[in-house]
Amino acid sequence: MQFYYELLAPAVARLEENTGDARRALYDRARTALVAQLRGVDPPLDNSDIIRERLALEDAICNVEVKYRLAKLDRIQLKPPKRPGMVMRILRALALTQPAAPAARRSGRPDIERRQIHEWTSPAPKRLYELP
Repeated sequence: MQFYYELLAPAVARLEENTGDARRALYDRARTALVAQLRGVDPPLDNSDIIRERLALEDAICNVEVKYRLAKLDRIQLKPPKRPGMVMRILRALALTQPAAPAARRSGRPDIERRQIHEWTSPAPKRLYELP
């Protein structure tokens, strides 16, 4: 997996336009090249070996994406709102217009609810014998 990461990370960094579509296209090309290379090996590899390598590549792709997105988050600078009073008024208005939380769902069958309540409140049964 580390081998694939060392190939993918610099390739992603060298992309002219580092967008999600560009990275996705790069990953698709890497997947296609890997499968073509593994299928062309003589003697042929088992499918389990090919799957293991593909999973290692997918793991490396996930790691590259995580590192890229974390680096992108570090560059984002949060600015305080220009009009905090306005933001608070909007939040209060939204809180007043939100529907109330739905009541706990009941089964509609009192015998089931009564049995469940009884099971929850009844003491543990007594043992007929002691364990050694």
